[in-house]
Parts: sequence; structure tokens; C-alpha cells
Amino acid sequence: MRKNAFTSFCSKLIGVSLFLTGCSVAHEPCRSIDNKHPICGTSRPEDIARIPGQPLLIISEMGDPLNHLTPGGLSLLNTNTNTFTPLDPYTINTTRDNSDHRWGDPLCSTSPPVILSPHGIHLSARSDDRMQLLVINHGSREAVEYFEVSQIGDTITVTWKGCVNPTPATFLNNIVSLSNGGFIASQAYDYDAFSIGALNIELIKGVLGWDTGYLFEWNTAQGFTKIPGSNGPFVNGVAISDDEESVYATYYMGDEVRKIHRSSGERLATMTIPQPDNLTWTTDGQLLVASHQGYLVEKLLCLLTAESACTFQFGIYTLDADSLNSTEIINHKGYPMGGVTVATQLDSSLYLGSYSGDRVMRIPFPKHHVNKLENTYE
Repeated sequence: MRKNAFTSFCSKLIGVSLFLTGCSVAHEPCRSIDNKHPICGTSRPEDIARIPGQPLLIISEMGDPLNHLTPGGLSLLNTNTNTFTPLDPYTINTTRDNSDHRWGDPLCSTSPPVILSPHGIHLSARSDDRMQLLVINHGSREAVEYFEVSQIGDTITVTWKGCVNPTPATFLNNIVSLSNGGFIASQAYDYDAFSIGALNIELIKGVLGWDTGYLFEWNTAQGFTKIPGSNGPFVNGVAISDDEESVYATYYMGDEVRKIHRSSGERLATMTIPQPDNLTWTTDGQLLVASHQGYLVEKLLCLLTAESACTFQFGIYTLDADSLNSTEIINHKGYPMGGVTVATQLDSSLYLGSYSGDRVMRIPFPKHHVNKLENTYE
């Protein structure tokens, strides 16, 4: 049985924090403030994937971060109507076409997960142009789940196609697909590591800035391969260049974004960003990264709710894909939403998600920057 040191540690610390500080979780009505427009009706929308050519976003709705056996789900956000349609384990089409080969690892389970508690997701086109959704699942199994996304008329369907058991990784965070049918994923830390009382030793190492995780690649021909040069404290978001030669990763406890050569591990560029989270691409080839800028206590308090809004301070940065030169385009604290984990561009808007709360927030893609940083890495 997997140990739940993270749950025990956070629960005790949150309990103390409630007596020592004001709460950063606000029971805020779903109302717009200036150009910030919340869209309510979801739950813990930690990651967002855009369906090309459609006004539709797939939302990864985390379960309870303190109890991985609490189901989450997938939902579809129609940005024209501002409505969410559930694609949870009870509505996902799990009937597999027996004439078609399975996706993922043939040795993985032949059945969909009993509990889906998603984290990072990635949508891409396979070599035959079928749409593939990769989902990191912490629920009834720690696995990468493969889904096919199809459209029949105005209806989007999601069909389970297979999975990969990421042994020896024990706590995955984010993922990006590869053209060979495989993927690159981030192992944040060892969930099953030795604990001192309620404290997982890896959590302690991460807070101290020591390496806890890495990136790894998987494909059917070679299985698992660790990406050289990718070790770091709490590896989080991941993205890949069009030629699949450069990998981008965020190191949450290291306040860093790296560009790494996929095969050699050479560090091609680096940029300091406060506690960077998920990475996405803009339509003009820049990277977007969400940055947490609140206090640790605030972040832990936001683990408690799937309702209303988390309000701690965050930033959104654009990064040049070559140099990682960064521009902070958003910096916000408070209503109608904070604690942002991901920013996804759709046309002239950004859609922001969070590991807490009941809403996605839409804002215009800013034309002016808050702060610009030049890369000094050599």
C-alpha cells in the first residue's frame, strides 16, 4: 500500500496554519472584476488542453490532493457558452474497438481505471491524425492513461485506449506526447520514500532545494529512459520543441525553468521564475508558465477546497523558446481567482486553471508586460 506521508504532513501543517493566519480560500461569488472573468462549475481545474480549431478546452479536474482515492474527472469547457460538460469515469466511453491495437503498454491493464484522479494532461494528434489525450492518474493506480478524443457532430467523446505503469516513478506531475506514440513525463518526487514521522524525506529535501525528481521518456521499443541533466527539486511542468530535440521543464522548489537537449542532457538555457508550474505554448511559439508567489501557508490552505476561489498571488510569464528570456505579463492577487497553475491561450484570451476552487478564469492576452528578465545563463 502506498504511504500517505504527504497527506499527513499537509493536514497537520494546515491545522496549525488555520490558527495562525487568515485563509486564502474565499467564498467569492462567480462575478467578473475588471477584465477578469471567472467561469464557474468545475472543480480543481489543474491543467487545460485546447482542442485545435474548436472553442473547446479539456479540463483536468483533480480529486482531493490530500487523498488520491477521491475521484476527480475530465470535463469539457465550451468557451462560447461558458459551460462545462463532465467527461468523468461514469460518462467516458470505455468500450474499446477490438479490431484496433491498444495504445500505450500492452502489458498494462486491459481495463480503464476504477478511480480517475487526473493531474497533468496533454492533447496531440497521432501519426494517423487521431486525437490522443494523455492523462496522469493518481487514483486507483499511478499510471499514464491513454484516451482517444473524437467528435461526432457537436458531441465530443473520450474513449479509453490503454495505459502505462510508470515504474519506478511514484508521483508523476506533467506529461507531453512524442510522435513515436510515447511520452516524456516529470517525476516530482518519490511518494514512497522513507518518512520521519509524518514527513516524507523527499518533501524535506525539496523544501531545502535538493534534487527530488527528474524527467523520463517512455516508448514501446525502449521502455523507460531517464533524460540526462533533468534532475532537480520538484520537477513539475514539461514541454517539448517541434523537432522534439529540446525539452523544457519547470523546477517548482528550485525557482527555475530549464531548456535541456533531449539526448545529451546539455543545459541549453535556464531562467529564474518563482515556483514555476505548468508550461503551455502560445500560437506564436512562445512558452507560457504559471508562477506561484504566495506564502507556503496560503498554498497549503488552498488544498482544502474544491469550491469557491483560492486567492494567493500568482504571475504568468512568456518565455522565448530559444533563450528563455522572460516577460511577466500578469501579476495578480485576490478576487476573482488566484493560485493559478496553468495558462492556455485560445484566440485573444488566456484561460487560467488552478489546483483549488470551482472556476477557470478568462482574461485578455495582455499586450503590455509587468516585468521583463533577460537570460544571463552561459
